[in-house]
Amino acid sequence: MNEAIGPGLDREQIEYIITDKFSFNSGQSSQHRWGRGQPIIDYDFNMPPEERIYTASIPTAGPADSWEDINSYEGEDLETFLGRVQDIFSQGESYETPI
Repeated sequence: MNEAIGPGLDREQIEYIITDKFSFNSGQSSQHRWGRGQPIIDYDFNMPPEERIYTASIPTAGPADSWEDINSYEGEDLETFLGRVQDIFSQGESYETPI
C-alpha cells in the first residue's frame, strides 16, 4: 500500500490507513484504542465513495467541543487528506476548513 489509493476503499482499508499507516485515531473505533493527543479521523462509510468526506479533529488544550474540524476537499483521496492533517498537526499551524 505505498501508493495513494482512490475513493473506492472498503472499511478495512480505510481503518488500516488511518490507524496503522498514519497512527491516527479512527472515529469508527472504540475510544479505548485511541492514542492520547492524536487527531481523530471520522467518515460516513454509508456515503458513496466518490462523495465521502473525511473529517479530522485535532486535539488542543481546550475542551473537545472547542476543537475545530478539518474536512477533506472535494475529490481529495484519504492518504492525501491524512498527509495534510499530519502536516498541520506536526507543525501546530492554524488551518481553514473548506466550505
